[in-house]
Amino acid sequence: QFIAFGTFANKVYVFDCEKLETIKSFETLDIIYSTPVWYKENVIVTCLDKKIYSFNTESNKKNWEFDTNGRIFSDPIIVSNSVIFGNNSGFVYKLNVESGKEEGVLVLAERVVNKSIYLPKENQLLIPSVDNEIFCIKLNF
Repeated sequence: QFIAFGTFANKVYVFDCEKLETIKSFETLDIIYSTPVWYKENVIVTCLDKKIYSFNTESNKKNWEFDTNGRIFSDPIIVSNSVIFGNNSGFVYKLNVESGKEEGVLVLAERVVNKSIYLPKENQLLIPSVDNEIFCIKLNF
């Protein structure tokens, strides 16, 4: 069993819960405020350097990175073959989780700093914003 976590020291660590030790680490350009998510053998994490990263825990290499126009506080979420996250400039991105290529982008009226919630039955995202509004978006962007 493994967990991944980001730090204010610009690193993502992969921790082996059975051996009780760190087995991998990956470096970013700024503080990691979010909680990483797993996709297969990959750790995906957003960062205050305005980027989202995918790191392969088997090869210990970066798969891809994607630049946005704002700092990213929100946690990424995986929906099917996509990773979705918002940034501090009010943009919500949908990327291909394998390649990191942009599949869609929404511009909201407010900053997005918290994790979005996916409602699979309705195929909708609930996106909380800084000004205490919740946007409900049909996931077809």
